[in-house]
Amino acid sequence: MSRNAEAVLPFAGEDRRFRFGIAEHRRLQETLDCGVSEIVSALHGYVSARRVGASLADIVGAGLLGRIRPDEIRELIFQGLVGGGMEPGAAGALCKRWVLDRPPLENAETAYAVGIAALAGASDEEAGAPEGEPMGGSAPLPRGKLRFGRGGFYDLGARAGFTPQAVDAMSLWQFQAAIGGFAAFHGAGSDRLNEEDAAWLGELVLTGDSAASIH
Repeated sequence: MSRNAEAVLPFAGEDRRFRFGIAEHRRLQETLDCGVSEIVSALHGYVSARRVGASLADIVGAGLLGRIRPDEIRELIFQGLVGGGMEPGAAGALCKRWVLDRPPLENAETAYAVGIAALAGASDEEAGAPEGEPMGGSAPLPRGKLRFGRGGFYDLGARAGFTPQAVDAMSLWQFQAAIGGFAAFHGAGSDRLNEEDAAWLGELVLTGDSAASIH
């Protein structure tokens, strides 16, 4: 998987670049009132079954279809295209023609792959955040949503010297690596960021309850 949360996947007749920075996570969450991990979890049963050759009838009979919504598939693909560099208007037109105007499940595997790339980061290297309990007051939000305000991405990023724009441009993996490195360098005595703050990233973003079901 990519540290930059990007993937090149076939979509709409050619290979397309998809990427999910923190800005794309925020926009998807504002549009759908849920996080990427919830959509990936909803798609997981169907995609896993299709990859081992199960028919649609078998999937439905086994109750693996889950709660799959066309608008969530569309938004995941749309935000991934925009994050990958496509103009929003062009991405929206592609998603209307190739997602909303097509059978709902036709793009489920593409959306799942985009979501996995958005969440997983690098498989061969830890991002660097220390282990520990989540920061006080930052318990996981419902529906796989991420925290952006107090105790969240922009708050922790500001303590490490990052502007909101710089945070938006990072992938989850890159943000966790940067915050973990800052905390380790400054130590627990720093008045800007401590290890408990950095540990929130590992708990909530990468190993929280909502993300655990995708592994």
